Amino acid sequence: MSLIISLPLGVVTWWCWRATEGKTLGIVGWIVAASLITGAMSFSISLGVVLVFIPEANQGPMFAIFIAGPACIIVGAAVGFVIWLKKEGST
Repeated sequence: MSLIISLPLGVVTWWCWRATEGKTLGIVGWIVAASLITGAMSFSISLGVVLVFIPEANQGPMFAIFIAGPACIIVGAAVGFVIWLKKEGST
């Protein structure tokens, strides 16, 4: 069941990331887009993987909610900043 939920979420977030190519966003736009896309992708993948491979673990959803999602939102914000710097330097 969780694979049915997490696989489409991963595909949608990957498609959203690809859709931002060639767009001119400001610094805030890149940071928000990158952090939301990577946070949603990591949350859905970590939740799906834990629930599929270790269904009896009660800590699986807590890992996705409290560790993987927020950590990748922070990493995504840093990635968005780096992307903005690269795009700003190339123009």
